[in-house]
This record gives sequence, C-alpha cells and structure tokens, in this order.
Amino acid sequence: MTLEGYEPRVGTILKGFADLHDSKKFSDLKVRLGDRTWDVHKVAVCMRSSFFEATENVVTLHEDQPEVIDQMIEYMYKNDYEDDESDTDPRVFNVRMVAVAEKYFVDNLAQLAIDKLVYRLNEVCGSDGWAAAIEVAYATTTDSDLKLRDNLFRFVIARVDDLLDPEQSEHSKFQAMAARTPRFTLELANRLASLQRRQRSLATYRCPGSDCSVAFQTVVKVGELLGWNCRECGESAVHNHQIWQAYRVEVVEDDEIGAYTFGPESV
Repeated sequence: MTLEGYEPRVGTILKGFADLHDSKKFSDLKVRLGDRTWDVHKVAVCMRSSFFEATENVVTLHEDQPEVIDQMIEYMYKNDYEDDESDTDPRVFNVRMVAVAEKYFVDNLAQLAIDKLVYRLNEVCGSDGWAAAIEVAYATTTDSDLKLRDNLFRFVIARVDDLLDPEQSEHSKFQAMAARTPRFTLELANRLASLQRRQRSLATYRCPGSDCSVAFQTVVKVGELLGWNCRECGESAVHNHQIWQAYRVEVVEDDEIGAYTFGPESV
C-alpha cells in the first residue's frame, strides 16, 4: 500500500546504497581490473552506467588505475568520491576521473570531477600538479571536452607569463610538459591570440551620467544597441553604435598615482 502524499526521502535512499557499498552482502556483479576484483551490486552500478550491464555477471576493465576505479565505484553508491586518498596529485586524479566517467558513461560523474578540479584552482599550489594534469588530460580525454579544457586553461592563462618564463626554474616541469605536448601549446597559442583579438576590438566608454567618472570596456557593433546601468550614479541608457561614440574615451595609465584616468575623448 502506498500512503497518499508520501515521498521517500532521497537521503534515506542514498544511505541505503552507501551501506551496500561497505558490504558484499547480496552482491551480484564482479568488476575486475588486473589482480583487483570489486564485488558490487547491479542495482547500484547499472543505474549509473549501462556499461556494467553484463550478462555473465563479470565486467573486466583494462588500462585504468585501480585507485580511480575504486573511487568511481564509491561514487556509484554514495554520489561522491574522495580525490585525495591516494598518492596521486588530486588535480591529476580528478582529470583521470573525467576520463573514466566518459569511458564508462557514468552518469554525472564527469561534471563532479570538473567541479572538484575547479575547487583546486583556488588553492595556493605549484604548477607541477597542473602540468601533470594537463598532460594526462590530453592523453586520456577528447579534444571536444571543452568544460575540462576551459578550466585547465583558466589556471594557465591567468599565469602564462610566469609559467612560460625560462628564468623561473620553479615552472621548469610545466615548460617541459608544454614542449612535449604540442596539442596543448597549439591550443594555448590559439586562445591567447583570441584574447588579443578581443582586446584590440574593445573600446572604452564613459558613463553617460553628466558627473560620473565611471568607465567600462565593451564592443559596440554597428547596427546593434547597447544597454548600460551604472551602479555608481544610477544612470541608465540604451544607445546605438553611433551615439555611444560620443561617450568614447581613451584610457591612459598615470605612473605617478598608479591608476587609470580618462584621456582625451576619441569621437
């Protein structure tokens, strides 16, 4: 009998799967990799990936790291995994997790691995781990994996001057990785060129407010409208390309005060 209005709590269901993970009781599928065997439950793993729907009740994996597969299976039961419980650098570990998630079509695991990698972006750490993570990414994941690539390049582009400076020996492993990973260096060059093109196309405009000193950079194309809402003075305006040119300014750097100030208008 189903009680009217009753909905099972997700937390209770997840705890049930988590409890199964810690017990071999009722296991009905074996996952093998080299000399490792995991006794798992179809109800837990097959609902996360159709790859494990084996008629012989045995699935054999190849060319994977056991510690990564161990955490992949933990994710299937607990909807999470640990990226710092092995000797592998967590950044490399998360990239490898993206690879197995894609390889075995594990539901939502790749996004979680990328989220964990993004968390690592905010840590104060050297470049060696990122160099290894990038190299693994280009060896194990597809070039179409833009989410993973974009976040790896977030780290690189923000520090590219230092990372590629031959006089900074602390980044020597990163520079060696770039030298032996031509697909990475080509994509880095393309992304930097794209940023330069965008920078060249940006123009600086002052806020239309009569007494406001706020300036902003954007691209205003001919035939398009641009809206602006100033948080400083409250001015709101929507103008076409021609009208915005009356508010265009050149920005120059004042070395004495170390700040940006308005230069002469460029109409």
